[in-house]
Amino acid sequence: VFQAKQRASVKWLLSKAYNNRVPEKLREPYYRDHEEQEHLKPQIVHALSNAELYCLALANIYSDPNYHNQNHYGILQALARKGVYVTEQNNTQLTETILIQNSPLKMSAHMAVIEGLMVLYAKEVVTGDRVVSAIRRFDPQAEVDVPSDHEKGLLLWINHASHALIAKIQSEDGAGDKTRLPELPAAKDFQSLCDGVGLAAVVAFYCPGELNWMEIRVSKRPSVADALHNLSLVHAFCVKCLPYSIFHMQPEDVTYMRGSMKQNLVVFLADMYNVLEIHPAKCVRYPGEERAMQYLDGT
Repeated sequence: VFQAKQRASVKWLLSKAYNNRVPEKLREPYYRDHEEQEHLKPQIVHALSNAELYCLALANIYSDPNYHNQNHYGILQALARKGVYVTEQNNTQLTETILIQNSPLKMSAHMAVIEGLMVLYAKEVVTGDRVVSAIRRFDPQAEVDVPSDHEKGLLLWINHASHALIAKIQSEDGAGDKTRLPELPAAKDFQSLCDGVGLAAVVAFYCPGELNWMEIRVSKRPSVADALHNLSLVHAFCVKCLPYSIFHMQPEDVTYMRGSMKQNLVVFLADMYNVLEIHPAKCVRYPGEERAMQYLDGT
């Protein structure tokens, strides 16, 4: 699990540091030695130990070049000013001395910093007001309270998008066959998203041309195969339809998600929210838009 988390976290950091244009030679952050052991590429080790990747990521998240040329202490201070406090798992205080080590790199310390950046990014992208206005746009009748944090905001968004998908299917089918309607489970917490149903439903709602809701496998007791199928649909959508990579995990990482990978899922959802809501990818079709497009095309 730690290896999967580490890989996904480093890939996410690289995507933010390079503004979604990761150099070819760093897209796979690891290399294998002659004993088939995986190691982080030296260039990445160097860029973590001198804080370069953190500076680049913060500068891109905030579009602010003042974050360049900070040391680790400066990065930790910047996070703290934004309300994100980074400590290692055993509550050890992180210091410059620990973070600049590079032979070997103290990976657990760097994972804590990357996780801090993930929290910060998700907080900045998924604000309560944004979530509420998004939901009101596709569900004007919804009574929505402003969520208290970005995690609750993401779950609220997924739930409302799932409801809106059902409503959309009903309106398209008229009063037709109610038995065909999927029963989409509520997203109560992030663990409940591991069957892939909620994630696939969000994609089917925003991008019906790319993911047909009928492809989603919904069952009362989803099997691992069902979950992998749904998550593979989402993964394929991300690879094929989005302008850059946001699915830094593997579908099976989500299916078997342990608590330690929760932050990777949260940040994936924040990225998803960004490409579907804030800076919509070309494939996004807001409700009602399809018909408008048809009239424009004269079809």
